[in-house]
Amino acid sequence: MRDAGTLTTNKMTVVKCIFGAQIFERGVSMKDINSFLYSLFCEGVSTNTLAQVKTEADGKKSVVGTNPTEAATIDFGLSLGADFKGIRSGCQQV
Repeated sequence: MRDAGTLTTNKMTVVKCIFGAQIFERGVSMKDINSFLYSLFCEGVSTNTLAQVKTEADGKKSVVGTNPTEAATIDFGLSLGADFKGIRSGCQQV
């Protein structure tokens, strides 16, 4: 994944990613990605971080407790509809 935007918004975002042999630019949706690869991405990002996804009073989700690059990756997953809390709740932390 490649991230950008730090200088203008003070927040990194994913602007390009590769799932399998497909390269995606901005505007990718979950239905564009192979379902198996999407599941691997969501599980990997959800279980390999100590970050938390918080829901604000206005319904917006924000990522806390991590570095900007990891936050951008998690935000990308959220934009695809990933349920990080649900995935993490089904896994045992070791």
